[in-house]
Amino acid sequence: MTKLHTPVAAWLLYLVGASCFVLPLLFTSLQFDDGAGYAITMYYTGGFISVLLGILFHLWTRSRQAAGHKTFSAGINKDVVPHRLGETEE
Repeated sequence: MTKLHTPVAAWLLYLVGASCFVLPLLFTSLQFDDGAGYAITMYYTGGFISVLLGILFHLWTRSRQAAGHKTFSAGINKDVVPHRLGETEE
């Protein structure tokens, strides 16, 4: 199985951000303010924040600074089964 370079959570944030940009333009009924621009501004702000959070999360996991990410990837790369609680090495 190949390893994904982009985390699933980042892809979901990118998808939410893209839908915030595209959906109000396709479905004008989502513009609840009768075209005054407030709804579009809210959708675009939400989309921008979602895309920004996706980028930050992606960069954070790529930097290997995520707490469990380093241990998890080290165990996978070495094909080592992590120890269970209560077991001791002999």
